[in-house]
Amino acid sequence: GAASVSPPRLSASLWFANGVVQTHGWLWSAVFHARDTPWTHALDYGAANAIFFFAAFAAVARTRAIAEPRRLAGALACFAFCFLAHLWYVNRRQEDGTKYHFQHNMAVMVCVAVFHWCVMLRWAFFGKREGKRPGRNYLAACCLAWNACALAEVLDFPPVYGLLDAHALWHCGTPATVWLWYQFARRDAGLSQDSPRDAEKKSR
Repeated sequence: GAASVSPPRLSASLWFANGVVQTHGWLWSAVFHARDTPWTHALDYGAANAIFFFAAFAAVARTRAIAEPRRLAGALACFAFCFLAHLWYVNRRQEDGTKYHFQHNMAVMVCVAVFHWCVMLRWAFFGKREGKRPGRNYLAACCLAWNACALAEVLDFPPVYGLLDAHALWHCGTPATVWLWYQFARRDAGLSQDSPRDAEKKSR
């Protein structure tokens, strides 16, 4: 059979690929917010959907330690199918004449996000296969911060004092979560090195 990928390499590969998908999504988000056209709208929302579905795939692959290439490809194909089915449904013309199913998209993205975070947190804090994961506190902090930002997007309240709306809060808050996620990912991939002071403490 095909050779399996070691856990550190699997982590590094998954989180790197996740970063590429995330960067692609935020690129189209910037383009869409600079110029709102049907095409930039489709690319922005589609790329955002890809972020959520790939994150869910990566969570399953990492927590289940799916390291055999064929199984990994099979899992990716399943999530890719769900992603494409979702794109087809939300972009088809609705019975009331609307061209995009916003409510359905929001509901699915909330479900996928909840699934992703539940899988990751359960594995990081209560996993039996690998035990408690290094960087789990950064993961938990990222989860709290990200979901606080997402709450603003879901509630979608009117602009506060006519200046700051819910969508703006989402975009202002989420960049701060990148650092927290990075701290978790580098520790999970075994790329974190102790400072000389920390190493000295451990040697005592």
